[in-house]
Amino acid sequence: MDKMRATRLSESGASRSLQDPGYKSNTHNKVDGSSARVAGAVKHEREKNAEISSKDGKGVCPAVDSNAEVGNFKDGREVGKEAEETVKPLRIKIDYGQARREELELTNSNDDIDTAIGCFSPSVQELLVIDDLLYTMVGIDGKYIWAKKGRPKEVSVAFQVDISMDLSLQELVKRMLSLCENYLIVSQFTESRLHFKYGLVNHAFAAALRAILQDYHAMVAQLEHQFHLARLSLQGLWFFCQPMMGAMQSLSTVVQKAAAHSLSGAAILNLLQSQEAALAGDSAARSLLQKLMHFASAPYLGILERWVYEGVIDDPYGEFLIDENKGLQKESLTQDYNATYWQQRYSLKQDLPGFLASSAETILTTGKYLNVMRECGHSIKVWM
Repeated sequence: MDKMRATRLSESGASRSLQDPGYKSNTHNKVDGSSARVAGAVKHEREKNAEISSKDGKGVCPAVDSNAEVGNFKDGREVGKEAEETVKPLRIKIDYGQARREELELTNSNDDIDTAIGCFSPSVQELLVIDDLLYTMVGIDGKYIWAKKGRPKEVSVAFQVDISMDLSLQELVKRMLSLCENYLIVSQFTESRLHFKYGLVNHAFAAALRAILQDYHAMVAQLEHQFHLARLSLQGLWFFCQPMMGAMQSLSTVVQKAAAHSLSGAAILNLLQSQEAALAGDSAARSLLQKLMHFASAPYLGILERWVYEGVIDDPYGEFLIDENKGLQKESLTQDYNATYWQQRYSLKQDLPGFLASSAETILTTGKYLNVMRECGHSIKVWM
């Protein structure tokens, strides 16, 4: 009986549902109700997780569309899998671009006021300071570090720092500014001594300084590359600049003395020799000055070579240790054999290179003999 009754009920319900599409049996109502509850629970869970993830970036599952079908989340396993793939730990990293963006945003909000570096956080200040230092290391003023304007003929250079900068950063920056100041002094001297009026020795000396500065520029370029790769801190910059600071200090001392007394010729060579002796305890600085001495003395020794082997003085800037009096002519010898031609035609100068002082008289006599023979029409061949 019960089976027959259930069969009739099901048949009547099925027939009515075919006749009236809007009709739903109790069984269907129960299923629809449970589906609605599941959908509501899932929607509530999504909204809850989305709220958590928006607060701290660590939600259990990702925020998804509230209109998504319930069938996509059958037993919760698909939700967990998608959450593992989409939710990742939040990592905040300050880089050079972010520092610039923060600076531009603050500058745009204060168009009429110059932005002080103190407006930024210490981590961003460090990036801006490194950027400025890389400029000042090659003689270009930065935004927060710049050179003081002194007298046009003043040799020394000094830099100023934005007073709003973090104090710990200021102390480290001031230690590194001596490198920037010494570089500017050496660079200005190098450019000025390349003019013809300063003589061959100064030309060679400036060329050697320029070669050293090119190595320095290469070092700065490498540091800048590391900075753009976010691998350079202010402490790292200080560490990498240490080897160059002592060398640049030695060069600055030499060029300041040379510029103050307008030295040229043998005086430059004597200055390099004396500075080399004074820095006997610093092997790196002494080796650097020896290299400069080698290059600066090359044109001087070239003049010496022609005098000793040919009896000819090729000294367009008057730097050689022997002075030639071109006013005396050999024609006067036909009237007076004791004429002053022999003694005064060639004579030693007061300013002699220290490394040739003991041999100066021998050098003078050797060149004189060769010059006399050449003036008398005899061919001279000296084997070297």
